[in-house]
Amino acid sequence: MMRRGKKSMMKRLMALCLAVIFVFSMSMNAFAAINADSKGKVTVTGLEADNGAKLTAYKIIDVNFDVNDQQLKELVYTWVPNVAKWVKEEFSKYINPADNSVTEAYMTASGMNVQTFLTFLFGAGDDVLGKPAGTATIENKKAEMQLPMGQYVIFTEKQGQAYSPITANVYPVHIENGDWNIPTVTVALKGSEPGIDKTVDTEGEGETDKTVQVGDIVPYVVKADIPVYPDNAVEKVFKVGDTLSAGLTLNKDSIQVMVGNEELTKEAYDVEFDLTDPSRTFEITFDYEKLKEVAETATTVTVKYKAVVNENAFDKDALGNTAFVGWNRDPYDEYSYEVEQDEETVYTYGIDLTKKDKDETTVLTGAEFELRDKADGEALKFVQVNPGVYRPATAEDKNATSKLVVSDQGKLQIQGIDLGTYYLRETKAPNGYVLPDKDVVIELKDNEPDGILEENSKIEWESSVASIENVMIDENTIIFDLCNTSAKDDGFVLPTTGGAGTMLFSVIGIVLMGAAVAMVVVVSKRRKNR
Repeated sequence: MMRRGKKSMMKRLMALCLAVIFVFSMSMNAFAAINADSKGKVTVTGLEADNGAKLTAYKIIDVNFDVNDQQLKELVYTWVPNVAKWVKEEFSKYINPADNSVTEAYMTASGMNVQTFLTFLFGAGDDVLGKPAGTATIENKKAEMQLPMGQYVIFTEKQGQAYSPITANVYPVHIENGDWNIPTVTVALKGSEPGIDKTVDTEGEGETDKTVQVGDIVPYVVKADIPVYPDNAVEKVFKVGDTLSAGLTLNKDSIQVMVGNEELTKEAYDVEFDLTDPSRTFEITFDYEKLKEVAETATTVTVKYKAVVNENAFDKDALGNTAFVGWNRDPYDEYSYEVEQDEETVYTYGIDLTKKDKDETTVLTGAEFELRDKADGEALKFVQVNPGVYRPATAEDKNATSKLVVSDQGKLQIQGIDLGTYYLRETKAPNGYVLPDKDVVIELKDNEPDGILEENSKIEWESSVASIENVMIDENTIIFDLCNTSAKDDGFVLPTTGGAGTMLFSVIGIVLMGAAVAMVVVVSKRRKNR
């Protein structure tokens, strides 16, 4: 009985397994078959910068597939009715006018020609494209849509960026067991927005030094991507320019426009300086067609120019400036002009001292100084901006001086200097005060230049007649009090030897001599009276 029961159980299990296999195989066939509601998954991939971009898909080509017979039929690909009408008018070689079928000319068109076609189609608007077949947003560098069979054009929008249209082909694929399936389609975004990169090339060959002083020449290099426009685009705007801050003066003659290692002829661009927009220092407008003729395979232009650090450089934010590239997001819409920007900032620094008595409260006037960048070097030249306020002299300054005089408030401010070690020498002390014979050594540091001095910027001084007090840093300026000792203070009146005794004996001698004279006169008169 037990053996017979086991055989019966095995038969049942085998029958159940066969049933499961049969059902599973039936379901596989049903899954693989395409029906009227079948859709394919379209995955669109992008970069980190594309997150947030909105995708809109429009169907432009139908696929003629018989879901009953599970096979493709003649006139496999036909243009969607609204699109077909437009294609007949604008790209007639891509359509058979008798049946709206897609021609061999479209099937074998180059990528560039298809891109031109799609860009034109984007400009045709919703009257041609109809309602969107699907929408999605790029998140975590990816977006997905479920779309029926056909070819789709996908347009991408994101503020500040432009994208080329892309296509997704949701086509049926014949699989090995005789069925058809719609596989997942993966396509990548094609960004066509021009980028821009601005650098300071102070050392040449790409080396950057972002710390400067008044009078320095700052060479800038801007590299901008050339936008890609279809041949028949209406708006082919391409501009590059810069907005220099108040602390920089553009050398207009220094502007060079390069493609690769070759300087671009001025026939391909125009430079404007007196712009209606006051925020633009200069703007280069390219003749797009001539640019592409000269630079047929080039993808970027390089603009080089120089600016002089001027007397306004020490003001906060006076040395930031912003380069920009401008283009038309929609080459068929003049109002779609947008700009991409890149900012580059250089920095300058200062010294701020107050001359005081050793009591640290009494302000002293009349002191004079010189500043050197080498212990035994020549005194640097400056120009007085306001009483007690100086900035480095430029080659054009006729009233340059090495004498730095404190103001009536005892202040000396040296503005617009570079990082480094400086030697401050007092050349004239306030009246009645002792002149130190040692230089104040000031070291200005900004390791990763951001316009804020490091805490280890320092002042060193060894003097028996003066001291440094109340040192502090305020962003790009080192501040301190320089305290002097007066000649009348204890320890600075030398003792006299025998001076007081000599004076006393002199006085006594004069008195005695006067008494002797008086006695002689009296004796003489008495003799005469006798």
